[in-house]
Amino acid sequence: MSKFSDIIGSVGVPVLFDQFGDAGVVSYTPAGGVAVELTAVVGPEKTEEMESDTGGRDVRVTRTLLVRTDPDSDQGGVAQPATNDSVTISSVEWAVESIIFRTDNLARLQLVRLGVVELSRANYRR
Repeated sequence: MSKFSDIIGSVGVPVLFDQFGDAGVVSYTPAGGVAVELTAVVGPEKTEEMESDTGGRDVRVTRTLLVRTDPDSDQGGVAQPATNDSVTISSVEWAVESIIFRTDNLARLQLVRLGVVELSRANYRR
């Protein structure tokens, strides 16, 4: 690592996660591994409606998650985040769809919600 990465990792990243991180609501489970609770910066949910093969409409819900890559940090972390690992955020299951970026200190993950999601609109069922 460079001197800059060392400084950011030891000073900047902990402050970022103390200020913007959600503590106690995120657990990360590597495929075939054990769940680990950690502090992470949880992005907003994005909902996308798509045509399904049966002529109906499917709903796809995604969000991003910023995690530390140092599992020994005070906030926890994931040394090697990988696709198809699972994440639980406030009792909702998500899968790691892709890794948007990874540095020496941080990784931003693209998550997709697992399970059935239904949209609700005003006057939807009248």
